[in-house]
Amino acid sequence: RYEAAASLAGDVAAPFDAIGRACDLVLAQAAADAAFATAYGDYLATLTVPQGGTERYDVDASRWIEFTCNASIGCPSFVDRAARAASADAWDAAFVTYNQSMAQSYRDHCPTAELQTTCDAWASMHDQNVPLAAGVSAAYRDEDVTGGAAYGGDTVPAPDALAAFDAYVAGEEAAMASASATTSQATGATSMLGAVSTLVRSEGEAIRDAASAVRP
Repeated sequence: RYEAAASLAGDVAAPFDAIGRACDLVLAQAAADAAFATAYGDYLATLTVPQGGTERYDVDASRWIEFTCNASIGCPSFVDRAARAASADAWDAAFVTYNQSMAQSYRDHCPTAELQTTCDAWASMHDQNVPLAAGVSAAYRDEDVTGGAAYGGDTVPAPDALAAFDAYVAGEEAAMASASATTSQATGATSMLGAVSTLVRSEGEAIRDAASAVRP
């Protein structure tokens, strides 16, 4: 009996360890998601110009530019530099911090050596997103509010910020597609959550089979 118990303990150690690391990954990412939700709410609160709202920037006594917000979630003020800085800080706290946290979770809590390539792919996706997200906030803070536009009419106040946001979205989509392809090739799943679910199910079956083998 003691030999059987020792054998069972040895057989289930690795599966339990893999499940434990998978849980650590899920918990780390749940914490990152919760922090992002709070930070994103703070960012939305900085978007003080509602959709359809306008701002006017007086260049001098005779020249002016008017901006119209076309975003459904609202827009940051481009006239008030302090408000722009607050919005940029809130963006960083949400999007830059989230991507840093997610990348670190994959580096710290990859469940198994077999999933390392998949973990690396998702960490790289989030690593790539960090400078792209920081580019958006930099444009919020620093871009000339006129954007080099002609005076006297409705225009886009910050084309550099808009271009930076488009680059962030495009980069994220491309990196996600690449990470999903890597995950599919390695595990058959298209997401890390799917890969982790498959892993936990497989390791659970290994524990069940090991227990069944020593059952009298």
